[in-house]
Amino acid sequence: MNIDNNFISNIKDRANIVDIVGDYVTLKNNGTNYKACCPFHHENTPSFVVSENKQIFKCFGCGKSGDVIKFVEFIENVDFIEAVKILAEKLNMEIPENDKGNNFLNNSNNILKEINTIVARFYYKKLVNNKASIEYLKNRDISPDMIKEFGLGYSDNNMDELIGILKDKFSQKQLIDSGIFVGKNDGIYPRFRNRIMFPIFDSRNKVIAFGGRQLDSYGPKYLNSPETNIFSKKENLYAFHIARKNIVKNSVFLVEGYMDVIKMHQYGYKNTVASLGTSLTVEQAKLIKKVASRIFIIYDSDDAGIQASLRALDISVKEGLEARVVTIENSKDPDEYLTKYGKFSFEELIRKSDDYLMFNIKTIKSKYKTDIESEKTDFLKESVEYIKAYLNMPSSSHIYVENVMYYLSSESGYSLKSIGQDIFGKYFSMKQFGNKNDSVNEKNLHLEDGLLNIDYLEIDKKEKTLLANIIMGKIEISYFTINDFFIRENRYIYAKISLNHTEDILEETKTYYSDIASDDFPLIKRNMVNIKLERLIQYFEKKQVELLKNESNDDLNSALIIGQHIINLNNNKNK
Repeated sequence: MNIDNNFISNIKDRANIVDIVGDYVTLKNNGTNYKACCPFHHENTPSFVVSENKQIFKCFGCGKSGDVIKFVEFIENVDFIEAVKILAEKLNMEIPENDKGNNFLNNSNNILKEINTIVARFYYKKLVNNKASIEYLKNRDISPDMIKEFGLGYSDNNMDELIGILKDKFSQKQLIDSGIFVGKNDGIYPRFRNRIMFPIFDSRNKVIAFGGRQLDSYGPKYLNSPETNIFSKKENLYAFHIARKNIVKNSVFLVEGYMDVIKMHQYGYKNTVASLGTSLTVEQAKLIKKVASRIFIIYDSDDAGIQASLRALDISVKEGLEARVVTIENSKDPDEYLTKYGKFSFEELIRKSDDYLMFNIKTIKSKYKTDIESEKTDFLKESVEYIKAYLNMPSSSHIYVENVMYYLSSESGYSLKSIGQDIFGKYFSMKQFGNKNDSVNEKNLHLEDGLLNIDYLEIDKKEKTLLANIIMGKIEISYFTINDFFIRENRYIYAKISLNHTEDILEETKTYYSDIASDDFPLIKRNMVNIKLERLIQYFEKKQVELLKNESNDDLNSALIIGQHIINLNNNKNK
């Protein structure tokens, strides 16, 4: 869309930058200028300055600066054209268009948005006065602040009241076209009755549709607006209008449902969106890529959620997003998990999220009973074929492949060399990983080339003591995961306990029991993590030494990058 330069000049003339910035930031007069804490980065001492005379802003902390349009681009996370449209709406200025057809369409769409906005306000007022809906949200642990922020509402069974408010201003066709009403026998009636209402906003904060959650047994559990001229399910994301202004670490969290989004926001994850009841679409992925480069997929933990995660992963990677999957444990969705276990435990789930390749390999593993040798072999064969196909993808990463190879070797007991040869061919050598050892059999780790100075027997004893405490009911199994254990045999025991298959391990494991104080749990878990970090550090140090022996600039740069990675790993130890 092209916008006339004269109109852009008029926008700048009419939009006082102090007034526009003041809509987003609390400004304080400071002589001829105004100051505030910068909205674009965290700071305690104000370094964000707005000049009314020059009609510009500048942050002397992060360096962002520009005119009123540039400010809207930054604060709303939109491009130039969208920023101009937002300012035009704020100033009640109509953007001139030469195409009369487009102008008519825009006017028609604005009417539909106006209807949706009026209805959203109507539903919100109804919610405040409806005890059952307020009680429902309270039982779901939704705070009053979230009710207000998301504009939640309630649709009652009174079909005449809402129609009466709208019928004198809008035609019957316009009301049906809005998606809120259904035509029947030359009349209309509201689509939503006796439901908690979730307004769906577009990227410019305009209500374009609704989702409704039943409060009785009538109709489907969730009912959504149909596709309209202003609403396409595949092109919109629930809460995107909030998330795009709250991007953290260039990341977006993607969940399934309205309640998941609201609970995530309530716990501080305001960069969370939902894919409106479907798996991620290409259009939604493109929308996310406008504001972030990384996506954390947190769908429900059931089979349907896993399949949706796989589809979302494929689309995300194809659209150039770095994608990871957060697996919900002991709960069906993020809403339930946060209510049960809180933010600290949820952070652990995020930390343990799986990359594209690892999640797919773990999904393959779930189809097999790998304690049976023949099925374990089939699992490895299918995994190898998947990895080979993955390597043909433009976005493939050998780092992820190496990580998965260690996982496959650890889970199966087969050597890295044999797995590597099946993937890369018979000339594959462990030297490609900077490691002469061709196996991750834990009993050999401390013997090979001094690779790891780890006391296998001491680690084994500590881990079995933890497992004995779990079996005796002294430690909740949910406090640890299978990946927290270093020794393969102990991961196997953990899996048996989690599945309540303890008949053949009960007596032997109980012999390791000794009481562990609950205050020691975090330290023990950190020590277990440190073992894994030490393993990585020693691997990277060895790789770095090899690179430094070479004389090329590329190898020198690689060695410097690895050096920074080693520093980061060391910083993570003993935290």
